[in-house]
Amino acid sequence: MAPATPIASGRYTAPLPYDYKHSHWLVPAFMLAFFALGLLMIVLNYISLLPSAPSNWYLLGGLGLIVLGFIVSTQYR
Repeated sequence: MAPATPIASGRYTAPLPYDYKHSHWLVPAFMLAFFALGLLMIVLNYISLLPSAPSNWYLLGGLGLIVLGFIVSTQYR
């Protein structure tokens, strides 16, 4: 059985503007920076290079930065 083809409605849909479809170059830059800083904070906590390390607060801060990176990544188009 062949896949069903959509029925043409005859209505015109205008193309989206170029600026609407593309993200600013800072979006992926911030996303990668948050991922890298979160990972760096977690690793530095485990090798005890941060003040008063190891601490659960550094782990939460690192995970928070990674979550922030995922939130920023949803804005990438």
